[in-house]
Amino acid sequence: MKVAVVYDLPMSEEDKRMVEAVITALSKKYDPQPLPIDEKFIETVKEYDFAFNLSTGGGKHSKQVHAPAILDRLGVPFTGSSAIVHAICVDKSITKLILEKSGIPTPRFVKIDDPNNIPEIDFYPAFVKPSCEGSALGISRDSVVKNQEGIEKTG
Repeated sequence: MKVAVVYDLPMSEEDKRMVEAVITALSKKYDPQPLPIDEKFIETVKEYDFAFNLSTGGGKHSKQVHAPAILDRLGVPFTGSSAIVHAICVDKSITKLILEKSGIPTPRFVKIDDPNNIPEIDFYPAFVKPSCEGSALGISRDSVVKNQEGIEKTG
């Protein structure tokens, strides 16, 4: 089976090591090949039986959506979540609303749209983080706040 190991450009050293590790692991049973998301991606990916998706790229509000959307549209099976799942989950406030409405326990939260107009909250400690960043981007030691002043410092 010919497997595309899909990744974003440009690549950091950590990204390169991850792609190499996936290729090494898959090569024990399959024919994995690295495949960047570039101008030839749509044409080239059709040649593969399966895609191991490592892509996390995209715009600010559409991270991780592009590769699954393209792969799904072309009928190439792939690892990971669908484009719609990524589209929902990239925005933590939307994800938390869905969890709440579904009866799934989740810590309280407030979405702050304007850093110049931060509402008072009545729960501390609080964890301040960007709504639409992945992993730990935008998080630091100052992200855990114990009062309103702490929230305003992170804004």
